[in-house]
Amino acid sequence: MSASSTPRVHKDTGKKRAYTVNTYRKALPELLEDFDQRCAYSLQHVSCMGMRIMEVDHHNPKLKGRKKHHYLNLYPAHRICNGQKSDTWPTRAQRKRGLRFLDPRKEMDYGSEIFEDPKTYRLIGTTPAAKYHIRHCALNDPYFIRERKN
Repeated sequence: MSASSTPRVHKDTGKKRAYTVNTYRKALPELLEDFDQRCAYSLQHVSCMGMRIMEVDHHNPKLKGRKKHHYLNLYPAHRICNGQKSDTWPTRAQRKRGLRFLDPRKEMDYGSEIFEDPKTYRLIGTTPAAKYHIRHCALNDPYFIRERKN
């Protein structure tokens, strides 16, 4: 994990519900509440993009069985982030090199490992994990750069 042990998101860990492959999308309203109406990865607010662009992402898509659809593995995600991340998960060898997705439920990502360049509005990762996270969630997609610029 990162140097910062203070999480950005204080997700309601009391919600122990395990969804199924057919019902996990129903968690979106609760997820948005826990994530302050924002995408877990891009920080885009629902008011800027609309609900139709928000999807439910499996943070670790490689989990099996009930763990995969458990509430604590579900994150609200902008369609761009979710589509780009897809079922990507770092291999064991990549994780040994520090490559992984940052977890805002367990650590501070923005302002600790991810910073915005004030001239280009591109996000810059200061650690291997942050660089991996930015790349695989498409956080420097032209859409996000335009949104940060405005």
